[in-house]
Amino acid sequence: MRVATLLAIDRQPVVGEWGEQTLSVPGALLPLATPGTIGIGVFVEVEVQPDDTAAQLDVWMYVRPLDQSLQVIDEVSELVHVLERDVTPIGDTTAAVYQSFIGWIPSYPVEEPRQLWLEARLDNVMQTERAVSLVPEI
Repeated sequence: MRVATLLAIDRQPVVGEWGEQTLSVPGALLPLATPGTIGIGVFVEVEVQPDDTAAQLDVWMYVRPLDQSLQVIDEVSELVHVLERDVTPIGDTTAAVYQSFIGWIPSYPVEEPRQLWLEARLDNVMQTERAVSLVPEI
């Protein structure tokens, strides 16, 4: 079992087939002059092999501050648990099966530029990660 996909999404998917949704990575969403809140989430896809047993999927968001020149400060200022789900095998299968999960934070406060670092884990073992920056364009 492994994490096959970890994507940041900036809009909550609507009901329907996932293939019809548009994924996008949050970029310069809020400039410094207008602090406020954003919606942010993750789409995670886990590949389950026929001989796999159940596992716990967790997705964490590490928030790191920036200095005055918008360089990342290497310390975590906030840790958000975005998703906690059980991943289970699906019946008798001879090929890999993919299970997808979505975690969504509808109103995340952004008062100043910061870096978000997303990390997906299966049974608390790091699988894959992706950095998402909320730094405004200069």
